[in-house]
Amino acid sequence: MSAFLCRGLLIWVTLVFTASAESGPVLKSYDQPIYPPIARAARVEGSVVVEFLLDEKGKPFSISTVTGNPMLKNAAESFVKTWRFDLGSEASDAQNRYRTTIHFKVGHGISDPRDGSNLTVRKDSNGSFEVTALISDVDLSNCPTGEDEKVPTQTAADDFVEVSRSPCYGSCPSYSVKVRADGTVIWNGFGHVEVLGRRTAHIDEAAARDLIERFRTKEFWSLCGNYTRSITDNATTKVDISLGGVSRVVSDYAASAPIRVQELELAIDEVSNSHFWRHGDPTKEPITRLSADSYLPKPGVTPLMRAASSGDMEQLKSLIDSGTNVNQTDASGWNALMYAAASHSSEPIKLLLKAGANVNQQSLRGDTPLIASASEGTWDDDLVRAGAKMNIQNQEGQTALMFLAARSEVDELRDALIAGASASQKDAKGRTAIDYLHHASCGKSPLSDPLTNGWMAVTYSKCNALDADDVRAANKLLSDAGRK
Repeated sequence: MSAFLCRGLLIWVTLVFTASAESGPVLKSYDQPIYPPIARAARVEGSVVVEFLLDEKGKPFSISTVTGNPMLKNAAESFVKTWRFDLGSEASDAQNRYRTTIHFKVGHGISDPRDGSNLTVRKDSNGSFEVTALISDVDLSNCPTGEDEKVPTQTAADDFVEVSRSPCYGSCPSYSVKVRADGTVIWNGFGHVEVLGRRTAHIDEAAARDLIERFRTKEFWSLCGNYTRSITDNATTKVDISLGGVSRVVSDYAASAPIRVQELELAIDEVSNSHFWRHGDPTKEPITRLSADSYLPKPGVTPLMRAASSGDMEQLKSLIDSGTNVNQTDASGWNALMYAAASHSSEPIKLLLKAGANVNQQSLRGDTPLIASASEGTWDDDLVRAGAKMNIQNQEGQTALMFLAARSEVDELRDALIAGASASQKDAKGRTAIDYLHHASCGKSPLSDPLTNGWMAVTYSKCNALDADDVRAANKLLSDAGRK
């Protein structure tokens, strides 16, 4: 079984010898354990303590369960029965009883149907066992065997790799991008992308060939053709590859495929710079696309920014401790603090601020971390306490308060106004926060972005795009504040 399949159900076995011999028995062999099918199906977990004696040949006998779930005890005893010991200098003594604890645990992973047992066993240096079985929530099909798994050795002028992403329930970008061995890049945009239709470009031929060669591995050619799970309204990502005239397609629904596959999917996007067609010139990107830029490749996005956006605190702390520049920016001028601010999680913000992140750093379009937070409907008090200037305007003259108003976030608006946000400021077109509220309530938000905020771009026959009670409450808050 490949390394990326070794995730899932765990059985931990720890030997504790109760005898006080100077040189105890050494376990030399054992058979594959079994997780009882009925227990596995019922997700039964638990620990089973087993005691046993050893005969003169190092074979366990008089095996009995001290404690444990009845559904698991027979499997534990059967496993111990297969053990064989080298007694060494210790003679067999029926008075020496030995004890082991077997922990049965249920987890989830990718279970390959070509592996009949779905079990792996690893013995560590302390005499313990890790037995891994897989209970999969992923369905696999069209899995190659035999010659079909053979890695192509030939190259051809028309070799290529292609990634395509389907629509989903929401604003998932839908497109395909192909990289040919000669460096030709072919784009087809279908929906929720900046560039619709077919476009072509060219990258360095060596970079294209290096990308294609990353797929010439046993690991990739042993992958099944389809990975899916019982989740609705998600996108499907498909990788299509041709090497030396041999083709392979791997379909990945709802990120069901092994992590290595997802890394290869992203590699095609990165090398082809699909971001240019997905979101256009990054120097002109609106802040409303920040969250979408955190999970697909974009020029300048760093591991620190991705960790900040996903809330991976362990990775974030590790990168900060290693000396990573917390104020480094991507091609839009967005830094890790902005990505964190748009994530609806306060812990990454606190950690970055403590590490010296600039709370008022502005992007190429003039947006700040506070505006980034407001673009996702949140007024972040941590940023304010750290000295965020709440009335900074971007190149369009927009403030954090205007972003909150466009979403009719009543509680957040109240907090912003109490903190000192100005309701009378005007954007480059002379509109105040209350204008943003009224336009948004009629489905004509100034912040509408069909690529990532499709909910703002709907056309309404009446001004009922937002909750009426929220609009009334927000209108009163802004009106009262504007009169002060």
